[in-house]
Amino acid sequence: MATPPRVPWMTATAPPRRTLADALPRQGTAPATSWLVREAAPVVDAPPPAPCPACATRAAGDAELRARLARAEEDGRAEGLRETAALRARLAAVVAALERAQAAQAGAAAEAIVEVALAVCAEVAPAAAGLDKSGVAALMAEVVGVAGGQPITLKAHPDDAAELGADLPEAVRLEADPALAPGEIRAHGARLVIDASWAVRLAALHEPLVALLRARREGTP
Repeated sequence: MATPPRVPWMTATAPPRRTLADALPRQGTAPATSWLVREAAPVVDAPPPAPCPACATRAAGDAELRARLARAEEDGRAEGLRETAALRARLAAVVAALERAQAAQAGAAAEAIVEVALAVCAEVAPAAAGLDKSGVAALMAEVVGVAGGQPITLKAHPDDAAELGADLPEAVRLEADPALAPGEIRAHGARLVIDASWAVRLAALHEPLVALLRARREGTP
């Protein structure tokens, strides 16, 4: 049986076949009509929510609680400041009392030291003046200088009067007084009275020596 001849679309060189979709005519998109357009809903303001009595009560309670907490915090801070100030005042009073006690103790110690030293000097000074007449000679010259040339009477220990009487000016009258210790002098004139006894001279050194000891003690770290 003879093979039937191939038609052109069956051959390998036949053009490709068109699909049905390609064969159908193309049309543009139809314009939307007014009845197909969805209109936006009008915006309507929502009414405010109805007041809530329970919410208002709770808000008022919260506000009152916050106010009470703030007042309590402020009161606590003020009370703490008052207690701190009172504590500082008590501490300052204690420190001041301790400083006064220490100063009084230091002052008493200085007084005791000076009194002991002066008591020792009262015992030693006359003996030292009996051995060395330079001190009483200088004291006599000082007294004569204070007199300024006016007539005066000097009283001294007999040993001092015997040794130093020749060096005095004519306006000065020297008398020996056994009641005086070596190195002591008493002088009197029309307008002059001098007591240079050991008791008076050593007493004049009391306050300066106490002040000196206190100053050194305060300056010691």
